[in-house]
Amino acid sequence: AATPAPAATPAAAAAAPPPVAPSPSITTAVTKQESAAAQPTPPAAVKAEPAAPQPDVTMAEAAPAAPAPAAGAPSASSPAKPPVGASAAAPAAAPDSPPPSFEGKGVASRILAALRGSHPRLTAQVDALCDALETSLLPTLTERLLAAIHDVIALALGAPPSPPDTPPPAVLDSLKALDRHFGFSSGAAARASSADARALAAGWGSTLVRECVASPPPVLSELLARLDTIRAGLSAELASRPRTAQLESTCWRLLLSQQPLVEMPGQYAASDCEPIAPETHELIDRLEAGAVLTRDPATGETQRRLTIISDSLTRRTFHVR
Repeated sequence: AATPAPAATPAAAAAAPPPVAPSPSITTAVTKQESAAAQPTPPAAVKAEPAAPQPDVTMAEAAPAAPAPAAGAPSASSPAKPPVGASAAAPAAAPDSPPPSFEGKGVASRILAALRGSHPRLTAQVDALCDALETSLLPTLTERLLAAIHDVIALALGAPPSPPDTPPPAVLDSLKALDRHFGFSSGAAARASSADARALAAGWGSTLVRECVASPPPVLSELLARLDTIRAGLSAELASRPRTAQLESTCWRLLLSQQPLVEMPGQYAASDCEPIAPETHELIDRLEAGAVLTRDPATGETQRRLTIISDSLTRRTFHVR
């Protein structure tokens, strides 16, 4: 039987240096040998084949490692399938991808699309300026109705005369389309938020629907007389309004509160002009206080003349219609 070793004295333990690594005991060595003998060893004839090269090095590195192929999986000679994570990822854009298509759009749409992508601040200021001018200077609902009545009368007068003198179907269809556009019969104009639209629907709009749309006269001359009465009433109502439209204060605040970035329109009107240097471009400084209203008596079309003043005190006149 093995006898235990005598315990070391304190002095000897202090003099001896600390061991680098404790030597394994006899029990530990026997246990490791038994464990190694219990594990089966692989046959010596079987050799591990090298892994097949990946077709796409970049995608293989980005995708997570795929599990080992199971029994019956296709060999390396079959076409490789994309990694599991590659289907969820978006494909990389080609370096020479074509620009977005503007097919079916006009020149103005292409310019605005390029302007919004390159100069968003300038585009926002131009849009705000156009919205303010449209709110202040576009023809009103009454003015647009007068121009539409003029068009229907011109269509009726251009119809060839016939012995029964019945209204042509094109004229009746135009009156129905006019009614749908303004929303008189449907009640959309009467429910509008604008007071002018509600007043027009209750006045001349209801007269037009009652006398010319719902129950038109069987004789064309009578229909023309009713339409001319409505035209004269609308013209008299518009003639009583001021001939000069005062711009709203929002237009002034819009141009004075922001740094002037919008160029003066009309600088490049001449096709044979020399290129203008960017530092000499004229910018919009302010608008004149009033816009003069003009109306064509033959067509009933209303337009307003607007004058814009640049930062170099150049005045240019434009018509809004």
